[in-house]
Formats: sequence, C-alpha cells, structure tokens
Amino acid sequence: MIYHSPHFSNHFDIVSSVYKNLPANSSLIIREHPLYQNKYEKKIVQFCKV
Repeated sequence: MIYHSPHFSNHFDIVSSVYKNLPANSSLIIREHPLYQNKYEKKIVQFCKV
C-alpha cells in the first residue's frame, strides 16, 4: 500500500489513521503479510503491543 498510495509513506501512518477513525467499540486486528514478516517499522510493532 505504501508504494501506491499518495497519502501514506509508511505502514505506521496507515495503521494509526485507520485506528483513529474506527467507530466506537471497534477493534483493529493487524496481521503481518507472510512475505513481509519482521520487516515493519519498530514504531508499528510498539503501537500494536499497546
């Protein structure tokens, strides 16, 4: 998504934007892409641990 999106330059920005815009009482489930395992920014990993 970061390669084809004019609005986002990294995965963290995508995830945080989606999270901020979720309806009340919703959950966001994030799963690593199998070909991109352990390659995401440290910032997104910390965000997901909270």
